[in-house]
Amino acid sequence: MTESMTSAVTFVAPDPAIDSGVFVDSCCEAFTTYGAVVINNVISPDHLDDARRAYLEEYGSLIDASREVGDKRTMVALEVKPPFNNPALFAPAAVMPVLRRLLGGNCILDAYVAVTSRPDSADQHVHVDFPFLFDEDERLSQSLPPYAITLAIPLVPLDAMTGVTRIWPGTHRHQINWKNTQPDLMDSVSVLPEPGGCYLFDARLLHGGTANYTRSERPIIYLVYCRPWWRDSTNFYHQKPLIISPEVLKALPPELQPMFCFAT
Repeated sequence: MTESMTSAVTFVAPDPAIDSGVFVDSCCEAFTTYGAVVINNVISPDHLDDARRAYLEEYGSLIDASREVGDKRTMVALEVKPPFNNPALFAPAAVMPVLRRLLGGNCILDAYVAVTSRPDSADQHVHVDFPFLFDEDERLSQSLPPYAITLAIPLVPLDAMTGVTRIWPGTHRHQINWKNTQPDLMDSVSVLPEPGGCYLFDARLLHGGTANYTRSERPIIYLVYCRPWWRDSTNFYHQKPLIISPEVLKALPPELQPMFCFAT
């Protein structure tokens, strides 16, 4: 990852007391150009520790063939209950203005999952997470504004040993015949948020997780935000993408409850 590319896609969330207009503008401009941004200083250490502990207690070491999404990689839907019902985790104050600018003010949450790469997992295949809107005309699909964006929150520090997400910047807009020819690794960028940071990427962006060379799991929370008319019809045959009880939903801040309309 070159220094110029790192600076182009990496931002630090501003203090809540500071006007975030410039920050939102810069994030959205970079996202539109590259298809991804990294935002650091988003999740507090306490919230991150709570989420990591709860994940390991309930979902750690889960192996289920129906939930495998690659070599030694498991995707599990996280029930929205403590601590995963904390808005600081699923709707970070610094990130939501960026998502709402890119997807519209009435964007909703389509999926709330964690993907865990277990020890000795290999590099993931290069892919996009969802089919384009129009398979018969990929260029048309790529010319449109974003309609689904993944917010990724690593629960452990990422480095070359744990593995990272590798992206191909700009491929959400430019066709490169990836279905028939694997893209050049030299054109990719490794996404490396700091602990407590996150990253966003467009549903159309080429990406793939790298190998986990450690003896520990690498869990990453993935929240898929989208326009209200979009649905993931590809990845959830064996589990629901969004799990929340009516009681927990009712206890959320009223302004956030509409984001869970897909779960009701």
